[in-house]
Amino acid sequence: MKLVLPAFAAAAIWGAPLLAADTAPAADAAKGKSAQPPAPATETTPAAPASAAPAAPGAATPGTPDAAATPGQTTPAPVKKLPARIKFTPPAGSLGAAASNSSGGTRAANSNLPEIRVLVPKEGALTTQEQPALFWYQSAPTTAAFELTLNEPKKPKPLLSVKLPNSQKAGIRAISLIQQNVKLEPGIEYVWHVALIPNPADRSLDSFSTGVIKRVAAKEDLQEELSKSTPAEQAALYAQGGYWYDALQAISTAIAAEPKNVDLHKLRADLLTQGDLGEVAKTEH
Repeated sequence: MKLVLPAFAAAAIWGAPLLAADTAPAADAAKGKSAQPPAPATETTPAAPASAAPAAPGAATPGTPDAAATPGQTTPAPVKKLPARIKFTPPAGSLGAAASNSSGGTRAANSNLPEIRVLVPKEGALTTQEQPALFWYQSAPTTAAFELTLNEPKKPKPLLSVKLPNSQKAGIRAISLIQQNVKLEPGIEYVWHVALIPNPADRSLDSFSTGVIKRVAAKEDLQEELSKSTPAEQAALYAQGGYWYDALQAISTAIAAEPKNVDLHKLRADLLTQGDLGEVAKTEH
């Protein structure tokens, strides 16, 4: 069985919420393998989801007049379906001790740094992907240095460490583990951090946030539903299954393809609110 998840693509690594939709096959869930999204599409030319592909020229759209059979009329484009809402079902008992390390955004006393926060529920969250995208929120631009680390339990050296001299973009941000050539193993609870660092010599001044991610096998019946769904619908399916990271990635993919679609932003806000990220959700309106 193969899972489908839209691929994540970011210009360089960072950018604003830069996503591109794709529907190439991913993981073999039956064997416990994670999704392998295809090579990222570019920011300016997102690939259209197969489920939302337009009809061939001259082809009739179900429920509408056939242009060939009705002279003078054109065939309307099919209407993309959006779920009424994205309902997240937190997994029961799937995360252990590592989840106690998870936190919201934290700033040093009297700090003038922007808030930075991983977009993950405080109890941690799940993914079905071998190389998912990690999302965080930054409230304002800053000249402070930026750092992201991903740590595996009982290993002193980070699995991933990314540093930038400053962090001049605000809003919802993300990094793709595909682009970093980092893969998650099933069943391991990884802890990841984002930080703004005004003074590398005094890390007590940092603004930082911590989250937990665990890769699991997808439920057996998920693929058939995903194969018939748009990215927004996939987000709802992943959320219902308890796969937070995949749901956030899917709805963000849909937003990247239609950044001015207010309804899509409302759906992401709905998901964020359910992850106790209400302050970030307010920025979507």
